Amino acid sequence: MWAVVACVVLFGCGDDDAQSGRAALDHARGEALEAGATAAGVDATLRWREAAREAGLELDRLRAERHLEGLAAQPAVACVVTVARARLAASEDPRASYLAAYRATESAPDDAACRERARRLLDELAAHRPPAAELASRGSIAGCRVARVAVLGSGVITAEALGTRVLLFPEGDCLLEGHAQGGLFVVSGPGLVVDSAVPEELPVGAGGVVALRRRDDAVVLELAEGASAQAFDLGSRFVIDVAAHTTLDERAEGAARLVVIDPGHGGMDFGARFDGLKEAQVALDLAERAARIVARRLPSSRVVLTRTRDEIVGLEQRAAFANAVGADLFVSIHLNAADEPVRVGGVTTFVLDVTDDRQALRLAARENETGVAEVTGIQRLLARVHRADQVERSRRLAEHVHEATLAGGRRVLPELPDRGVKSAMFYVLVGARMPAILLEASFLTKPEEAAALHTEAYREALAAGIAEGIVRYVAELDAR
Repeated sequence: MWAVVACVVLFGCGDDDAQSGRAALDHARGEALEAGATAAGVDATLRWREAAREAGLELDRLRAERHLEGLAAQPAVACVVTVARARLAASEDPRASYLAAYRATESAPDDAACRERARRLLDELAAHRPPAAELASRGSIAGCRVARVAVLGSGVITAEALGTRVLLFPEGDCLLEGHAQGGLFVVSGPGLVVDSAVPEELPVGAGGVVALRRRDDAVVLELAEGASAQAFDLGSRFVIDVAAHTTLDERAEGAARLVVIDPGHGGMDFGARFDGLKEAQVALDLAERAARIVARRLPSSRVVLTRTRDEIVGLEQRAAFANAVGADLFVSIHLNAADEPVRVGGVTTFVLDVTDDRQALRLAARENETGVAEVTGIQRLLARVHRADQVERSRRLAEHVHEATLAGGRRVLPELPDRGVKSAMFYVLVGARMPAILLEASFLTKPEEAAALHTEAYREALAAGIAEGIVRYVAELDAR
């Protein structure tokens, strides 16, 4: 009897759901057919396709796909369709989606609506941007062009900001250089053209930058009195780091320490995956646990995370955030991984410095979303942007955090290997003006460590170790 009643209820609910899904599908299809070859028509077609997929109506989904193909053949909306398809594919292959959206902006230079959609997608996929040489080979760019700029501080750009990071995104064959010129910092290069999409004047008024201005053949920063700037070319972007006149070395004696903890990856940039774990999610969990412990043990200090949810934060934006708030130290948390079976897992901690270690180069390439060749190119700029005393202070921070994290992990996994403190060339650390390290807290693709990472006990032990290392380093600073 009860089984019959249950079946009636279930089938009734199924009918309601099916009717509701069918109504949504019919509505979206009607909108798509009525709007025709317009951006609104493309959006409605995508809703039609999604409604058919959710309702499990494969024939209707194929009809929506065919309608989208027809729209793609219409010059008026071909660019919009390309960007829409790139967005649909972003979760599967974000790098290919970036290239598709990039090519769309090149193929329709006068389609402002499409370019805006493409730029939004490019911003979301910034972590997957291919090297400039690859973009240039895919596009139709002759010479060198700066297509857009970004002023970074992750919402911290206020009058009190201690620094600002400006990114220029070059396209084509570029050889950019930055140089001081009075109270200005000018970026120029052979054959450079600055796109009209770059604002003629962008007021900043914080972090040592008064304003950014566009010239036909240069980008100019007006610096505040006493500010200084340094620039370095990372291939796919040209970075200008500006320090306001107040530097980290001028902090008042006894001032509260500011700790920045950076959970690696995030959003569609989920990092390594293994055994149901995503690096981005585990890193955020470890960072939140460590932050709570540090805040409890150092009540006079401030602890800030570069992200507090599962979202993309660009590599440059993380160090820019730490610079802007005047952090005393920067700890970026990741999990190691490898494509091949792992014989020795464990904990590794890195400082930014030149290296020719092949494993470190491969790891940096994975974390930087680049090839090894582009990673080795960082060697050319480190001598200009990195100070020997900062490397030494970073190494001291690394030793404290590494030793304590390893000890914490071994409370749960007694045989957890020690992979040591090493040098590597991670973009996330480039330009940071405080001691900065990157911790690979465990080996995600080592089955024993992956199993432990599923447990509350192991995560809490690792987080307690990270926090202990930070506390030891801060105590060392305060003892000077």
